[in-house]
Amino acid sequence: MEWTRARWKVRRGFVKMHVLVDTETMKILAPGVTDDSVGDSAMFESLLGQVADAGGGNTEDGARHA
Repeated sequence: MEWTRARWKVRRGFVKMHVLVDTETMKILAPGVTDDSVGDSAMFESLLGQVADAGGGNTEDGARHA
């Protein structure tokens, strides 16, 4: 897609899907959708907050809650 931007000088945005995944079970714990201006690190706290609010998964202190 970058070549399209360079060739035609057109800037189109992207939709990004951010997910927090439990690597042991491979289950999606928290999804999030943003535009291309939001980075993964900016979404991390929001996704982690979704898991903490739901009462499951890993929290900031590294403790596992069921």
